[in-house]
Amino acid sequence: MANYRLPVNSPGHPHTDLKDNVAEFAPGPELPLVHVTAMGFGRNIILSGQLKASHCQVFKRDLLYFFLGRPAYRLRNEEASSRQLSRYPCVFVVDPSRVDPTQVYPFDTGAAFAGHYENADPFLGINDYVLEGTIEGARKQMAFAFESVEDYFDGRLKPGLTDNIPEFHQATRSYEMIANQANRGVNDPNSYDDRASAIEVATDRHLNLKGAVELAILPKQFLEGSEGSKNAEFISELEKLEIEVEVYDWQSTRSPADFRAELNQKVQAHVQRRAFSQE
Repeated sequence: MANYRLPVNSPGHPHTDLKDNVAEFAPGPELPLVHVTAMGFGRNIILSGQLKASHCQVFKRDLLYFFLGRPAYRLRNEEASSRQLSRYPCVFVVDPSRVDPTQVYPFDTGAAFAGHYENADPFLGINDYVLEGTIEGARKQMAFAFESVEDYFDGRLKPGLTDNIPEFHQATRSYEMIANQANRGVNDPNSYDDRASAIEVATDRHLNLKGAVELAILPKQFLEGSEGSKNAEFISELEKLEIEVEVYDWQSTRSPADFRAELNQKVQAHVQRRAFSQE
């Protein structure tokens, strides 16, 4: 069956059952927000000192996107290797208290709009899956769907998540089918997609980096060349912004997609350190 491109709105009355079911849960653990972009954009973001909301093709308004905890965003043409360092990932890990959400969804809405969720209910639209538009609403979704932070990072839904959910709760039952696409253990590589259960948080406001970005992850070659030369202006700006930096070792023979697992591990390690420091 061909993948179904979710429209923003379904015909008729919107479904609210997923939002209603999630609302009954206490929020899960606090996680940072994560924004992923290409290093070429990351350079400009750091030198400007600001993450900016920009026009969204799905919702037709200016929005700035994050995921709760997970670096699940996919870059354009990321399966191809390149000698252009600017095409490789740059990750910003952000203090959630600095972001005022406009909307929250249980998956990457851009991927839904593009038809990447093969099990989506064809009678629903993106807005049928909308959640409470707060950081707390995002954390409630995590508590509803996952037993632990580790399960969330691995895409493992609670066993029998919808066993006690009525069949007519279409959005909740469809969400389970979509989100299972992010479970590597039950999907072959061609159907696996970690965006399918990464909780999306968007705001219509720009974000100043200083005091908000807890960690930036980027290619070490963007900080220093192979002959020992330093990217002095860029390093100076990172220091002014007081941003902690972690690096990965870029190789032109590898594609941007090849670094997904490593970036996920680095963010998860930061989450664990963050939780330990707050105890």
